[in-house]
Order: sequence, then C-alpha cells, then structure tokens
Amino acid sequence: MAGEPTVRWIVNAGGDLRVAGRGPEPVVLQTDQPSAAGVAVLELEDASLASSRNPAAEPGRPGEPAVGAHLDGRSRRRAGHAGFVSVVAQDCAVADALTKVVLVLGAAATPVLRRYGATAFLQGPDGAWQRLCEAA
Repeated sequence: MAGEPTVRWIVNAGGDLRVAGRGPEPVVLQTDQPSAAGVAVLELEDASLASSRNPAAEPGRPGEPAVGAHLDGRSRRRAGHAGFVSVVAQDCAVADALTKVVLVLGAAATPVLRRYGATAFLQGPDGAWQRLCEAA
C-alpha cells in the first residue's frame, strides 16, 4: 500500500491500553512473578488490554476470611485466583471488567470471555501462564 498514510494511535490510561490503526504494538506484561517461559510479550492490534493483579491472600482475623484487593461479588469473599491477569478485548471497559471476572472464576470464565470475544492471559503464583479463550 505504497503512498497511503499510516494512521495509528495508542492510548495508555494508567496501564489500560487501546491500540488502533495499522500494525501491531508489542506489549510486555510486567508481573511480580518470574516465569520459566521468560518475559510475556503480546502483540496488540486494533484492540484493548487491561491487567489486574490479586496478591496472595493475607490471613484474616481468626474466624474471618482472608482479605485481598478483589472480591467475589456473589460471596463477598476474596477472589479465588491469586496472580496476574491480562485481558485483550475490543474496548478498555470490557477488558478491565473481565480481568475481575477471571480473577474470581479462573478457567471457568471461558464462556464469559467467549461471549465478549476476549482472550485472557492468567499467571499463577508459580509463574506459569495459562491462555483462556483465544479470541477469533
């Protein structure tokens, strides 16, 4: 496509990213856990990315549940997955909301991800990565 202008833009809103236009943008996922597979790098093209981290549970007071940054709205207890998640979706609001769904449901979030055409990258406390629901 010689002679056509390349229009491309990137918005970084505190770690949530939106990339639009021509060509992929490499994005390094920075986590607290080292991975045997090395550094995780995604290529984003005309998509959004949001990430959330749920640190390992801190013990609560005797008789109380462990506390954490993200809660399961159904039970009001700490989200079940300790680790890091990034979600790629069409827009940032959906990607951001889905990070919390994945932190609560883990691999069981696949039907929700599929419904929104999203893909999640989930890193567990051991540093291992899991890809959920490859978006079409």
